[in-house]
Amino acid sequence: MTTIGRTRLRNFAAFAALVLSAGVASAADLAVQYNPPESYDWTGVFAGVEAAGIGASYAVTDATGNPLYEEYIDTFNGEFDMEGTALGARIGYHHQQENLVLGIQGLVLAPRLEGGYVGELGDDDIAEVYTKVDWLAGVLGTAGYAFDKTMIYAGAGVAFGGISVDVTGISEDVELSAQQQQAGWLATVGIAHALSDNVFASLDFTHVDLGEAEYELDGTILGSPSTVTANGGGTAEILRVGLNFRF
Repeated sequence: MTTIGRTRLRNFAAFAALVLSAGVASAADLAVQYNPPESYDWTGVFAGVEAAGIGASYAVTDATGNPLYEEYIDTFNGEFDMEGTALGARIGYHHQQENLVLGIQGLVLAPRLEGGYVGELGDDDIAEVYTKVDWLAGVLGTAGYAFDKTMIYAGAGVAFGGISVDVTGISEDVELSAQQQQAGWLATVGIAHALSDNVFASLDFTHVDLGEAEYELDGTILGSPSTVTANGGGTAEILRVGLNFRF
């Protein structure tokens, strides 16, 4: 190789080394400057408001009382369906570990949920049995999986409800009423999506079973003071839409 050739080769090698070192330096600078986006963190206390649609069924069974009015009291037994809406609120806490999100929450609903049936004896309508759900509440634990700003979850816990039952005579003089608090269980599945760092929306499908409780319906039958004992129990399917705020 001639002297000129060797000189050109050395110059090219030096130039290549300079370009390579500049590229490495630029790549290092980019690596330092690039900050990957942080994933959403669900950890924290939250509270929210909810609107809900409810479908429920309720049954009054084993009504007993004064044997003189047994044929009337037997007509108080029955089962019926109800549909309504509710407004509510919930408060809770989430703790996230990698993609797993564990939580606990309490909720309360003020429903517009009522219905009833007419007790019949032969061709006569004896009385209307009318039931109203005054309130619903629950405490539950949840476990979820987070896909950054979206989380799917399921949970279960205890449920409580306040129920009013009124029996009003149609063809006969009957006036009875009772109020009862019932306890049971609930289960839910849902999805939540973060709208911002401090706000997320939620959609839950919740099953509530309030079990069965004994009622004492006090009042009058055919003008005589009377007490009728009966069992009442029901279930509900609730679709809840919520807007929640993190603290």
